[in-house]
Amino acid sequence: MPLLNISQKTSLRKASSDAVTTMLRDSLNDSAYSCWLDSSNPYFVNCIGNLVQHTQPGASTDDVALSKYIATSSLLHCADGWSFLGMALNACSRGDDAICVHLAYYAELRAAMSILATEGIGIFDDRHFVVTSTSRCRPVGILRRDGRSNQRTHSITWLALEYWATLLRSANLLKQIIKPGGVAMGVWLDAFGAGSTSRAVATKWLQTWGLDLQRLSIGEDRDSRNQASYRPTRLDRTPYTNTIDRSTFIHSLWKYCEPMPDARFEILDRHLLRLSLENVFAASPRSSRGNYVDRITRMLTTVFRDPRLIDRWKQFLTRTVDPVNSVLINEATKSARYGDQGHHIQVIARAFLLLRVAAGSCSKLLTECSLGRNELEFWWKPFGEERGLWQISNVPSDFMDLWSDINDAIVKMVEWETANSSSVPSNMTWRNDLEHEISIMGECERLALWGMGL
Repeated sequence: MPLLNISQKTSLRKASSDAVTTMLRDSLNDSAYSCWLDSSNPYFVNCIGNLVQHTQPGASTDDVALSKYIATSSLLHCADGWSFLGMALNACSRGDDAICVHLAYYAELRAAMSILATEGIGIFDDRHFVVTSTSRCRPVGILRRDGRSNQRTHSITWLALEYWATLLRSANLLKQIIKPGGVAMGVWLDAFGAGSTSRAVATKWLQTWGLDLQRLSIGEDRDSRNQASYRPTRLDRTPYTNTIDRSTFIHSLWKYCEPMPDARFEILDRHLLRLSLENVFAASPRSSRGNYVDRITRMLTTVFRDPRLIDRWKQFLTRTVDPVNSVLINEATKSARYGDQGHHIQVIARAFLLLRVAAGSCSKLLTECSLGRNELEFWWKPFGEERGLWQISNVPSDFMDLWSDINDAIVKMVEWETANSSSVPSNMTWRNDLEHEISIMGECERLALWGMGL
């Protein structure tokens, strides 16, 4: 599979997130906040088919219409990605590891497409475009005479994400959207004296969390994706993950999602901060590294004034309390092959972390557009009703209220795991005993709503 050439990299660097902000605002203003796109947009229906026509010799794309499509797709790809993740968790709870991999992979793909779209990069089968600073749409590189690119959706998404992750703008994005303690990651890193090493940390994260896009689209495991998606799944016997482990992983994933007003993924972001600081410290030249605890202390006194907060954060960041890494981060860094025990868990973890970035990027976009819950009611209200998140007559006034059901489910799952830890309960027993709780754990659309800051 051809890799990105110089022309394609040049095109990707010209993508403008500011233009995406303008186009999303204009698109919703045009529709009077009643739909994402005006029905006159030529890409509203049969997007790919019309793009094929518009990229033929002598034809041209409608730049404004396509820019608006890319802008709105960023939010919808994110929401769809969370839906795929929820279905992957359902498959995991049923012991269907192959379908779990298939769904989690597509959650990861949609997360990447969402992130790229917020940055002005649109992925369209075999024709891909960037929105430039003047809101013009330009192909990613030089297209063939028939208007097509050499890479299709799966491969170009990974290649674009991989390259974008090396740019300074990717590190700047993560510094803004990850907010442990309600404080932007960039503030923490600046107070720690991270310097340019934070860019390398951001690159490593994004490329690690998108690993399956590389391995299952253009890498040596591409046939494994086809195996999960198109081939019979029980020709061989994949080692089974026991029920207690499945239950523990699912409730642990949700435990890191409790939303706070200023930090929609507070617990997860704390763990990301701690690992970032440790990685930055390890990458610093020995001559300027200093003492880790001293640097933590100086950072905390810069970020906070309350001595109690300083002490609490110091204990966490120096691993005096809660010393174990997030299970999500640990699983995301593993690289088992398709068919190995636990591979499906690792794909879920990577998809989740990439979706967390997508949600943060979408939240940033909406803030910059001055768009929120009221303006997007035309979308989220039927979305939540159709997915069964609330009764039509009982719409939550704050989407963070959707956490209470999850919290209750976590408590009951932990109690069940404790009560059954000395036995080997069957999957049927688990699903019968916790039918309601397991069902709720598959409703990841909740994460889309509060994760995007609505």
